[in-house]
Amino acid sequence: MSVFVEQGTIAASAIVTLEPDRGGNFYCTGAADQVEINAAIVYVAAIGGGEVVLGPGGYALTATVNVPASVLLRGMGWTTILNYDAGGNCITFTGANAKLHDLKILIVADAGGAGTRPNGIFADGLVNLEVHGVWVYGDRTNGYDGSFLRNDGMVFDGACNYCRITNNIVENCGYSGIYNEGDWVIVSNNTLLNFGSKSLHWQSALANVLIGNTMRTGDEGGAKFTSCNATVVVGNLVDLNSNQGMELSNTDHMVITGNSVTSSGTIGIEVNNANNTILSGNSCYLNGTSGIKNNGSEYANIAGNQCNNNTEDGINLVNANYAQITGNLCTNNSDDGIWFAGTGTSISGNNCFSNNENGIMCGGGEQNIIIGNNCHSNVWNGISLLNTSPTSVIGNNCYLNDFANTATYSGIFVSNSDKCFISNNVCYQNDAYGIDINTSTCDNCWVKDNQLLENTGGPMNDAGTGTVFDTVPFQFTEAIVGAIVTTAPTGVDVDANTEGALAWGQIPSDVQQVMRLKLWGVATDAPIGAGGQMHLEIVFNAGASNAAYNEAGKSWTLANFDGEEADYVANDVVHWVVEDGDVGSELKAIVAGDSFEIFAMHEAGADPDGATDCLFRVVEVDYV
Repeated sequence: MSVFVEQGTIAASAIVTLEPDRGGNFYCTGAADQVEINAAIVYVAAIGGGEVVLGPGGYALTATVNVPASVLLRGMGWTTILNYDAGGNCITFTGANAKLHDLKILIVADAGGAGTRPNGIFADGLVNLEVHGVWVYGDRTNGYDGSFLRNDGMVFDGACNYCRITNNIVENCGYSGIYNEGDWVIVSNNTLLNFGSKSLHWQSALANVLIGNTMRTGDEGGAKFTSCNATVVVGNLVDLNSNQGMELSNTDHMVITGNSVTSSGTIGIEVNNANNTILSGNSCYLNGTSGIKNNGSEYANIAGNQCNNNTEDGINLVNANYAQITGNLCTNNSDDGIWFAGTGTSISGNNCFSNNENGIMCGGGEQNIIIGNNCHSNVWNGISLLNTSPTSVIGNNCYLNDFANTATYSGIFVSNSDKCFISNNVCYQNDAYGIDINTSTCDNCWVKDNQLLENTGGPMNDAGTGTVFDTVPFQFTEAIVGAIVTTAPTGVDVDANTEGALAWGQIPSDVQQVMRLKLWGVATDAPIGAGGQMHLEIVFNAGASNAAYNEAGKSWTLANFDGEEADYVANDVVHWVVEDGDVGSELKAIVAGDSFEIFAMHEAGADPDGATDCLFRVVEVDYV
């Protein structure tokens, strides 16, 4: 029978020693030592709580040690070893305000049977617990045991609120390192290594702090947070985990900041259906897929992270709406620096360079804005838009893209995207174009006030429909043979053979490339037949200073050129659009400062198309 042996200790404490040391109030023999340890704990608890100190040595436990309310069970550091060879739990907290300090728990290989694989430490629904300076070494010979509440290092089940878990080592457990459901819990400066599942698993927890921990080599990842709200995760080292470094699912108002998440088997930090998340100042590199991935989440703030050398994207957002992606560094990723698809997302002030695909890729959604980013030296495009409308691309620097010099990729690339607004960007020394609107399914995009310099393929390619550019108008002021009509409708009248209208001018100094010419007038008759358009002959001459007025390669004639309107009638506004492909790419040859003249000359009709019967008013030069 265990009895207290007076050794001169203070009343509210007891010392347990291991033979041959009998200097404690209780002493153990090395067999079923939980009996004496529990007796010491019961003694201290009975006098109102206090401290039970375990002397150094290896204690053999064949059943649980229970730590009740207001009792501190403390070892002499990691020379105090509890060798646990049973099912259930090595240590179970049974009351509030209990503490465990400064000892090692060693789970004996294959302890317990199937369905009873032991935890190192267990608590259920208790508050204000403390675990400090404890080393839990588990048993990985068995993995998942039918419940995530078994075969763990530490389990805080239920409402274990206001607990503190600090400066511990937990390693080699068959399932997770620390499982927690409590609120207002602090987990700090722990080292969690080598688990069959995850280093840390928190579920349905609120307002916790996870700070300064190391989480490494979990077979299913580093840290998992499910239905956890208002939790701060700061300054942790998470590396070499076989799945995600951190995983957030169905959480709200989480703050993930200043963590280093590296060499994960898949994603560095994954956020699923987790709203109002702040991800800031994290380093996510060398991960097996993306550095940060946000899936189906809204109102994320992803700022100041470094996401480099990941096997897929630096940052990836799928169906992630109203996100703010600001000031991140995304380099040397095997896919894109930033890839996103969603609504109302702002991508601003990021540095995305030396990625193996695009610097920034918008893969879908609408009402997004890409502003003030620096995208350079990417193997594909600096910024790429696909299946998005409307998206604004404003004030970005995109240079030295298509880094492999394939003449395929551009500073800004747009495909199958409508009503995009592309303005005030600087795109230079890209190997294809400064801006490439690549497909006819790009409708009504606006391209204005960009600087497109020294791009190998030229300033811009426009295969879109209805693209809007900067425009300068020049009025038709002279009649060739015909007359100028000054009563409404007004214009230079061209309605008979040899008649024509003349406009001339100088190409403005800010023109980098002429994209198209538009000739506008008012019809004075109808076409010959149904569906007919108006024929026109257009003669254009241009030359540079100190060169001929009609330089070859800048001057051309179009005969029987159809207007845009069919079935026009007298007094309808009509127009003709001349694009580069209509004149053998000679519009591209026109440069700032060139002097030009353009003649709109009468052309005979051919059923169903009508002859030239028009009052010519103005020619517009569309340019970038």
